[in-house]
Amino acid sequence: MSNTFELNWRNKNNQDEKNVNKPTEGELILLRQLGRVTHIVKILDSQFSYVQTNAENEFNIYRYVEVVWITDNWDNPPSTDEFFEPKIHFPMGGTAYRLERIKAFKQR
Repeated sequence: MSNTFELNWRNKNNQDEKNVNKPTEGELILLRQLGRVTHIVKILDSQFSYVQTNAENEFNIYRYVEVVWITDNWDNPPSTDEFFEPKIHFPMGGTAYRLERIKAFKQR
């Protein structure tokens, strides 16, 4: 398995291009699926690129990333509560949040 890959963002009607460029090169991103943390990746490029595929694909932009950490338990990956205090709520939808601004993450 490669340690680098193209991390796709949803970009319905070109509404997410600002969000995909929020993380800067070298920043870490925590990837969640169904409230479970599956990966921590590092951004390797300075801006997004377009997927060269079907124009109707909503996930048509991406950033190059490198895997820093990946869960070793795909049947039960850690919950976000193990990374953050339980009262922190992250809405769905792929919005990028800066981890260094979340006090509970820095403390853990």
